[in-house]
Amino acid sequence: MLTKVRLTHSEQKINVTQKELQHLLENFNSNNMEQITRFIITLVYKFSPESLQFVVLTTWNSFYQPKRYDFLQLLGPLFLGSYASVEWLDDEKVRFLVEKLVKKIENYSPKKHKKLNNLLYCVYCIVQCRNAKVNGTIVNYHCEIYNALKSKTRNELKDLEPANFELVFKILKDLILGDATLQEKFIKQFIEDLANLTQKKVVVFAEQFLVPFLNASLEVPVCLHPYYYDQQRCIS
Repeated sequence: MLTKVRLTHSEQKINVTQKELQHLLENFNSNNMEQITRFIITLVYKFSPESLQFVVLTTWNSFYQPKRYDFLQLLGPLFLGSYASVEWLDDEKVRFLVEKLVKKIENYSPKKHKKLNNLLYCVYCIVQCRNAKVNGTIVNYHCEIYNALKSKTRNELKDLEPANFELVFKILKDLILGDATLQEKFIKQFIEDLANLTQKKVVVFAEQFLVPFLNASLEVPVCLHPYYYDQQRCIS
């Protein structure tokens, strides 16, 4: 059982041992995830910043070794709390995370949506840290992330939950916007996919990706022509 602790003074210094932190992390599960995440974030950044490295390393190992994807819900905020901490991620770790993400999208099934959500959330938090080196590695996978959303056997998108679609969009938007070459390439790809998708999925695709992406863009580098389904062509 976890002990309840009340913190009364912001100036207070709390001495917390690695053993106590380890105990908290060992009790991390789906039933108390939100409470322990908030407690550890407050403890580490407000009262015991010297324990950050230990918590990040332990949380990563807890995810990496037994494949506890729920630990990513803690790892993401740990990176966001201190942008400098994301520098701990080397290329190998970043590639491992993103390649896992791509595979989870490619092999998506509704039963595994939570694991995908955990991966998306962590990658999104990492991208938000705006670390040039780390984001430079992630952006190399932007086409793989996007293409994984499309079914290989039918012209339609995978039936991801709206929250997961939103996270994919935010990750791609933050990686691409500001790079004129990538932005133009992506919008053109969006338009091509609109023509190839079944009518059932066009509205979902436009609402989840194309329209928000265009709204977030300062300029639209291409002209959007209406698509005439009967003649299978764009009307110019």
